[in-house]
Amino acid sequence: MNNPPSLLSTLLFDTIQPPPRGTGRVVRFSDGDIDLEIVTGPMVERVLALLSKVGEPMTTSEIARGTGSNTSQVSSALKRLICEGSVTPIAVAGCYREYVINP
Repeated sequence: MNNPPSLLSTLLFDTIQPPPRGTGRVVRFSDGDIDLEIVTGPMVERVLALLSKVGEPMTTSEIARGTGSNTSQVSSALKRLICEGSVTPIAVAGCYREYVINP
C-alpha cells in the first residue's frame, strides 16, 4: 500500500511554493535611491515631490511609475494641482501631455 508522505518528510524534501502575488503596491527598499516621500503619503504631495526631484516634464504614466501608483489616481491629483496652480500641463500636438512643477 502507498502511504502519503509524512509532514516531516514533506517539510524536509519538498519545495515550498511561494504565496501568490497580490495586486497591492510593492515598496522596494533594496535600491538606494528610493525616496519614502514619493512612495508614501497623500497622492498630491507624492506627485509634487516626484516632479520637484526629477526637475523635468513627465507624463502621467511616468509619474504613476515613479510614485508606485496607477494613472487614474495620478490624473486626479494632477487635475487638482493644475487648479491650484502648482503644476502646468505642457501639451504638444500628437504627443502625450507632460506636466511640470511651477517654480
